[in-house]
Amino acid sequence: MKHTYFNIGQHLIFNNIYYQIFSISHEEIILKEVGNLQELKLALNEAERLLRLGTIKFIEEGSILTDEGRVFSLISESQREEVLRRYEYVKAAQKEYPWPQRVGLEELIVRVANNIDDCSPPSSLTLYRWWKKWEESGHQLNSLENKHDGKKGYRKYKETIGDIFYEVVNEIYLTKERQSKQEVYFSLISRIKHYNHVMKTTIESPSRATVYR
Repeated sequence: MKHTYFNIGQHLIFNNIYYQIFSISHEEIILKEVGNLQELKLALNEAERLLRLGTIKFIEEGSILTDEGRVFSLISESQREEVLRRYEYVKAAQKEYPWPQRVGLEELIVRVANNIDDCSPPSSLTLYRWWKKWEESGHQLNSLENKHDGKKGYRKYKETIGDIFYEVVNEIYLTKERQSKQEVYFSLISRIKHYNHVMKTTIESPSRATVYR
């Protein structure tokens, strides 16, 4: 049965819970909570009142609901997979730490990568940047969009190798001792090998000439 406001099968948010409309009669509407299928019955006139007040909100097609019960529309279909991949890491980090940080993220990254079968996990610095953008945006999924051009595989390589490089430069070169470029290069190669070992990846090391530029 179809109603002016509600249709069977529609998805909506009520009290920060994700529901689907299961049935509609002249007097009541039955909602089923997505995930556990618990039923919620509302008088139809009450449901209409809550909809007008904004307490009940329909979920637009193409939107995504996060674990926090908030709905976010993604700008483009092509970005969806990458945004959700990044969100899995940010979500895990939020559960373990109260604010964005770089320390202690390696084991978390390995765990998430294994859970979602991600063959190109981010570095700690990359996750920190995603997490920081997420917080600064007020938890908007579009803050996790990939803004860079180029092929997907190359973007991931460039992003990861760049983050490792800047970590090494900050720790080795931009110090009072100011180590040589050769020391930076050797430290970078060592860090990449460590990253490949921990993350089970095969990131190629850049040439000495590339690092020296």
